[in-house]
Amino acid sequence: CWLAKVRLDNAIKHLARTSPAITVRLHYRPFMIDPHTKPDGELYADYHRRRWGGDGWTAPMKRMGRAEGAPYANWKIWPNTHHASRLLLEAGRHGLG
Repeated sequence: CWLAKVRLDNAIKHLARTSPAITVRLHYRPFMIDPHTKPDGELYADYHRRRWGGDGWTAPMKRMGRAEGAPYANWKIWPNTHHASRLLLEAGRHGLG
């Protein structure tokens, strides 16, 4: 999720300042949260109502995101990540992942 990515980036920056001899190498692996997401994604409210009955679970995440510079201010779509996952796999096959 975006909040985890922001936290990871901040941790890597901190490590670079405090322990410059340590090198961090990331390798992203695809993960599809919900394979039943419609191919073009879904409206945020519709998706959360269908999957969980509402979006109450996102309130703490949004609060933490605002505090850490990852506001979810315009979260309108729940994306289908199938093609992004395919792109990550293909990039890995070419030494780019």
